[in-house]
Amino acid sequence: MTERYGIYKGSQSAHCCFEWTVVDLTKPQIFGGEHYEDEGGKHYDPVCECFVESDARLIVEALNHYEGTK
Repeated sequence: MTERYGIYKGSQSAHCCFEWTVVDLTKPQIFGGEHYEDEGGKHYDPVCECFVESDARLIVEALNHYEGTK
């Protein structure tokens, strides 16, 4: 089963204070009919952003667990 939520290093909303972004992998950001991608990789709709990686990983784990129980 493919996980719905993922984690990316950096802020996909361009806020300099956040280090990690939790994203919804089922909702790619589309521009001009194509998946938006820069040197950091593909972009998806952010769910939340975190200061530390461990918080982001816990959120992703909880969200993906919830998705699996529906």
